Amino acid sequence: MTSKTILITGGTDGIGKAIAEQLTQRGDKVIIIGRNPQKGYLAQQAIAEVTEASVSFIALDMSVMSEVKRFASEYLATHSKLDYLIHCAGVIMQQPVITSEGFEMVLATQYLSRYL
Repeated sequence: MTSKTILITGGTDGIGKAIAEQLTQRGDKVIIIGRNPQKGYLAQQAIAEVTEASVSFIALDMSVMSEVKRFASEYLATHSKLDYLIHCAGVIMQQPVITSEGFEMVLATQYLSRYL
């Protein structure tokens, strides 16, 4: 079986982290994305310890479209392929929060970023 390159948004905990663990056990190259660097690096370490596989973390706030666009450009410039993109990033807000770009945060994170 050929190793796949897989990007998981929201891969720092919950379902995203569990998926990352399973995929690294298969030998796939997994890149997890999350907005909290401390949480991300802890998740990266935990997954690497459990699976003894290579997993990387990239800090990215999926609610900020300029960050998503910058990340996509950088990824295309530095990686030769992406086999799978798994979207697990999500937020739940008690009150509407408007991002610096003028979008409601839940809409930006869970819809616009995926489209972009």
